[in-house]
Amino acid sequence: MEKNGEGEFPFSAPHFDRVRTSLVHLLRDHGREGTWLQNLRSVTNNYQVSFKASYWERMIHPQLAAFDRDMKVHLHLENNILFPKALEAAEKAL
Repeated sequence: MEKNGEGEFPFSAPHFDRVRTSLVHLLRDHGREGTWLQNLRSVTNNYQVSFKASYWERMIHPQLAAFDRDMKVHLHLENNILFPKALEAAEKAL
């Protein structure tokens, strides 16, 4: 899409209309993923491990916390950088 803005690849307006529709669906999915992460934080007490925790809890909680951090970065990059640029490119094509 970025290359199209530079005139290197000829995309037509219908392609970008599908992009816009896809982004709407992805943003809705991101909202659900955010809710899922909030629920995971709640169930795991923000990934805190109690002194009574089992071996598996001690193993999985740090991994879940790392997943949560990575997912936050992923969602931020897409929602605040990639998707707005894609929408901007789609608007220019239309």
